[in-house]
Amino acid sequence: MSKTIKIIIGIVIIVLLGGVCHLSTKGHQKEEVIKIGFIGPLSGNSAVYGELMQNVVEITIKEINSIGGVNGKKLKVVYEDGKCNEKDAITAVQKLLMDPDIKIVLPVCATEVLGIAPTTQKNKILTYVAWSYHPDITNAGSYIFRNTISDRTIGELLATDIYKKEAHVGLISEQTDYPIGIKNVFTKKFKELGGTVYKENFLPDAKDMRVQIIKILSKNINVVFLNPNTPIAGTILLKQLKELGYKGTIYFNAVGSSPQIREMIEAQNILFYSDPYFSDNQLKKHILDKYFEENKSEPAFEYPVLSMYDVLYTLSGAIKNVGEDPTKIKEYLLSHNFTGAVGDFHYDENGDLVGAKPSLYQIKNGKQVWLNGQM
Repeated sequence: MSKTIKIIIGIVIIVLLGGVCHLSTKGHQKEEVIKIGFIGPLSGNSAVYGELMQNVVEITIKEINSIGGVNGKKLKVVYEDGKCNEKDAITAVQKLLMDPDIKIVLPVCATEVLGIAPTTQKNKILTYVAWSYHPDITNAGSYIFRNTISDRTIGELLATDIYKKEAHVGLISEQTDYPIGIKNVFTKKFKELGGTVYKENFLPDAKDMRVQIIKILSKNINVVFLNPNTPIAGTILLKQLKELGYKGTIYFNAVGSSPQIREMIEAQNILFYSDPYFSDNQLKKHILDKYFEENKSEPAFEYPVLSMYDVLYTLSGAIKNVGEDPTKIKEYLLSHNFTGAVGDFHYDENGDLVGAKPSLYQIKNGKQVWLNGQM
């Protein structure tokens, strides 16, 4: 091989290696992102809630990133399955916090929120909840904010309304955090008013509640309050109640707003307090249209879609103004007023939402009708 050819081959190799090195360096450049952890039920009976939230998170993150992200960084969400129980939520948060870049988490279920609270509080991780009612969240930690109403308000309103009609009520509850929280508030208030609550409970995943229903009906009551954790449990409970001949008034917790309940023949005229009612507006239409476009279906619940959208935009605004430090974000959220899809709102000293009130609804011909104080 001539000296000239050797030189040419050497030059080619250097160029190729240089190109490889250049491509390798370019390929390994760290993308500037802001990571957010998500903990929600992505499997099991409660997956309807986690999947709903995941869908709206994806829509909102995509929208924010399409206009440049926040301070030149894209938002990135890391998902973990909390399965709506304390044990899996704790495992999920421990896994998320192995990444030092995750300083914000978005839990879904009350059980998840309360389960991870000691860890997030200790590590000063901002915990932002879009849709969880449990009254104990109020005092669970100074780094916890929630963008929805408390079961304390809903439970007391329910107790007051029912007591105006009847001094005796039957209450059938699922033994999980959300129903337990509302049961405790409702029972305390109803008794304070002078009423009597006949209570029966059933375990998660139960398929037959007839024994509990028969015990309640033996009290000859005219009002029953059904308090399940999921639409699946709610449909079973309502169907079996009707099959056993009950013809009186039926109240539900917020699960009454689910499509599975609304579409049941047995659900005609049931009453329930649930999320605040918001009249149609351009932002609400934009979000719900986007949800349908991305998922080819309407959301099972409307409020959490609007609420999570607001959570992510409120977070983005906080980070844009004060940076990514959770303590500074916390102080920002406590000291500002906001306007979003759920209207005008702010947070009190406990991180609870101020500016929204639960609404009373009734099922009429498969539709959720806002009563607006007509009862």
